[in-house]
Amino acid sequence: MRQNRSWVREIYPPSKIHVKISGKVKNPGIYDMEQGDQVKLLIEKAGGLTSNVDSSNINLDTEVLDGQVIRIE
Repeated sequence: MRQNRSWVREIYPPSKIHVKISGKVKNPGIYDMEQGDQVKLLIEKAGGLTSNVDSSNINLDTEVLDGQVIRIE
């Protein structure tokens, strides 16, 4: 019988997370991030935005989540 060990994740949350970014960034891909990191750091890790992006529609202060996919249009 398998035991549900989800409580372990709640008590000891992983510090490393993986987030995918695609669309109008210079280096789309999957990046290792820390819990609490924000979209602006993810964009920096992806080499920044391409020149034809209206960044006023992007909430750069949003916290990224493990397994999240972010597409920049």
